[in-house]
Amino acid sequence: MGGLLSVLGMPRILRRWSPGVVYWFAMGFWPLAFAIMPVLNTISRWKLELTMMPEDPVVSVPSAESDPAVWIGIVIALAASKIGCMAYGCNMLLVRASAPAPNALGSTNGVVHLSINFARAISPALTSSLFAFSTQHNILQGSLWAWVMVIIGFIGQYTTRVLRT
Repeated sequence: MGGLLSVLGMPRILRRWSPGVVYWFAMGFWPLAFAIMPVLNTISRWKLELTMMPEDPVVSVPSAESDPAVWIGIVIALAASKIGCMAYGCNMLLVRASAPAPNALGSTNGVVHLSINFARAISPALTSSLFAFSTQHNILQGSLWAWVMVIIGFIGQYTTRVLRT
């Protein structure tokens, strides 16, 4: 789905709107992509029926009622993340457009990729630690990591507001 969106959708989208507008729009989907995850967890737990089995003390049997709501939520989460991923392609276009001179493009790309890869290196450790901490101390039912990512997503979209022009 992401590949098709990039190959078939992005050229048409970029013909209609500038990369800055698309970047701002795509960044707005990350808070939704992260916020839906704890909501899905709550829906699944809310509709869960517990049954007693002789072999196992407690076996969880999902209710048939929860399946449509959970699957709709999964589709929303996947769609939001795929739309959010459009920001990466726009990021490269914006870097190219904002390089001070053609001979500085390599340096500009290097600084941007350093920042991107630093975030990619820190994010898994940060989110895993937040998940472990919130699960151990039962903070927001173990979903503190998702709400922190929602806040980071809102901050990310807010900082891109100048690119909408």
